[in-house]
Amino acid sequence: MPALPPRFENLDLPYDWYMPGTRKAKKRDHTKSHGLASFKDIARHVADEYRNIDKVTLEYTTAVAEVLKQRQGELKAARRRELEHIAEMNALASTSSIPTSSSSITNRVDACWHKKTKPAIEQYST
Repeated sequence: MPALPPRFENLDLPYDWYMPGTRKAKKRDHTKSHGLASFKDIARHVADEYRNIDKVTLEYTTAVAEVLKQRQGELKAARRRELEHIAEMNALASTSSIPTSSSSITNRVDACWHKKTKPAIEQYST
């Protein structure tokens, strides 16, 4: 990750702050909303602040987005290779329960990625 911009250097962030879902081990209890600001007001405020962002912070957020996009591509490629390997193993075991064409594997990976779930690998094991 690139270094934080000078404006945010004093923030004490966890090492994996940029990774979504890393702190979801415990489900958050529901709390009533305070009613002080509506979602629309908050979204408008965030959009206004982002519109007026300084150049250094914009470059930083762009660099972080590029790193995360590259990492997402690596994860998708690894998952695709894993599914292709499973399909090859099933083909060797002469089971026809999984289509082995690369397009169906790609569709399966994309569907899993967008759902943010992984299919149970155990059901494809021989």
